[in-house]
Amino acid sequence: MPSLPKHGDREAFYQNVRERTVKSWRKAYMPSQTDEQEKAEKLVEKLRTKPESVYSINNVLWVIASIGVFYFTDFGLVVLYDTRVNRTWLNVGCVFLMMAVACCLYCVIWLSKVKGIKHEKWEEHNMFVIPVATISSILCMMLVCYSLWPIWNVFTIFIVGVQFMGFIVVVAMVPDIV
Repeated sequence: MPSLPKHGDREAFYQNVRERTVKSWRKAYMPSQTDEQEKAEKLVEKLRTKPESVYSINNVLWVIASIGVFYFTDFGLVVLYDTRVNRTWLNVGCVFLMMAVACCLYCVIWLSKVKGIKHEKWEEHNMFVIPVATISSILCMMLVCYSLWPIWNVFTIFIVGVQFMGFIVVVAMVPDIV
């Protein structure tokens, strides 16, 4: 059984009890601005941590733009059959594209789905995947633009950029479909 504090400590003890009682009463019956702020902060944090769907309006618009550019420029036929295409640089660009896609699929499917590692921890698990994917994507874009430059000139950058973004968005949607 706890003993009562000595005479000198009794004043401090009762003062502490009064302060705690008043604080609990104020918290229960008079919510302060800080309580409302805490609730608002919790709500904001909850909304921030809400997983974002890959089916956002931006992604859908990139896919639609990519399909439209592919159709109206005859992109597939030009890449396959046009003699003005520099095939050497196109093939090297395609190799870099496959490297970027392999890195993306490794991160999205293997690390996220199979191993259960969140995307924030990808670099901790394998610190070379994201830089390799970035460098190979940039090289792919440059080489494909160079190989298709004789056909569309300045518009090549726009056409290849839209195709690339549509492709990346579709690859990012694959794990949700599978």
